[in-house]
Amino acid sequence: MNAQIINDRQSISPILFKPNVLGREFDIVIAKFKGKIALPQLNNVASSTFKPVLSPKNYDIGVLHLIHKEDNLRWGRQIAQPSGVTVVENYLMEFELAKTKAKAGEQMVLIEKAIDKWFLLLRDWLEVLTYQDLSLSEPLGGVQDTGNFLWSWKGRTIWRGMTASSINITLGSPAQERAVTLRQWKAAVKNTNASKIPPDEHLLLRDAIARLLRGQYNYSIIFSAIAADITLKIQLEQKLIKSRRDRRLIKTLLRNTLGKLLDTCETLSIAFPSNTRNDLLAARNKAMHKHARLSREEAKNCLAVADKIVNTSSKL
Repeated sequence: MNAQIINDRQSISPILFKPNVLGREFDIVIAKFKGKIALPQLNNVASSTFKPVLSPKNYDIGVLHLIHKEDNLRWGRQIAQPSGVTVVENYLMEFELAKTKAKAGEQMVLIEKAIDKWFLLLRDWLEVLTYQDLSLSEPLGGVQDTGNFLWSWKGRTIWRGMTASSINITLGSPAQERAVTLRQWKAAVKNTNASKIPPDEHLLLRDAIARLLRGQYNYSIIFSAIAADITLKIQLEQKLIKSRRDRRLIKTLLRNTLGKLLDTCETLSIAFPSNTRNDLLAARNKAMHKHARLSREEAKNCLAVADKIVNTSSKL
């Protein structure tokens, strides 16, 4: 028995996609059950901007009786011409379950319990790969709504069900350069299926960007500095281990403050941007030790340095 799910208003904000990602299916694993996630199709009919996209290829309106034709289910909108950048709100997910109604029902409960966690991890990966801001707890503004998971069975059974989800979604400001590419989407889904968590330094960089967008400049600077600190210490540890330095010395050096860490890295020829001390270290010290209120420009400069350090060392 197959179960088709429209994951409507799930644990992730609407996502910007490049057009070549749409209309495809991708393998997924949720609660150890194998399935597929299908993205809506690009609408090639000539019309104005913000035209709706089409349902996924395997979407069966005859099966999903919970959805009335007049409901005009929103799969998403094409928002940029002629690039075709599209914001996707809903996804079709299909799982192969047990043949009996009772067993399939038990399996569906397990999937339902795990689906939010799967999407939250997918969100983390998409944020660190694309720098899209998909926060649900602190939305940037735009369209907000609550909705449901819609469930329907495919098979001889007539069981149908609906379970509510009180999670908000947000449609933020689009940025074409941050739209998900096919490579990024495949990587995000693959890592999520494997329950792989993004590296801490990339998550912190993501958080620094989020704080900057929300005007919390001191927080942005602190997150940027921690991301840079972690990255440089990873590089330092690898270099010291490779040169067979004493373990106690390695531990001592890794406990150093950021300023001393930069001195050590410089001595050992571990590269970092020339403006790191001025734009990152000084800003971090002002925010943490002097409790000064720093500007957006200072936070942007600090973030730029951290971004270069992190992505030069461990680009995803």
